[in-house]
Amino acid sequence: MKPEEMFLDYRMLNPKVTDYTHCLVSDDECIKLLDGRLKTFAVGQSVYDETGEEFPQIGDIQVVTDSDGEALCLIKVDSVSVLQGAHISKDIPCFPECREKELYTVLNVDVVMR
Repeated sequence: MKPEEMFLDYRMLNPKVTDYTHCLVSDDECIKLLDGRLKTFAVGQSVYDETGEEFPQIGDIQVVTDSDGEALCLIKVDSVSVLQGAHISKDIPCFPECREKELYTVLNVDVVMR
């Protein structure tokens, strides 16, 4: 299913939601999101700079896609914080790999549609 198709299905159930963004995680993290093992992850400032994606905000809906661009699930952002890599717990996966001096957006999320 294409990302826009999954979002339209979600929007039929939640008409107040008007837009979505793309979740910027690696394929490994996508799998962990799907099976519930991952609720918190960090995305580097450099990734947002390279992709042009907007910084997430609480309540945002993001589509998680596989490497072929097919939608796997939608997630809702529950909390957002910005930390320097040196201050991120080793338990939180970073995309790309954590660099001490880079800024990262740390997201807590829930899967809302598969």
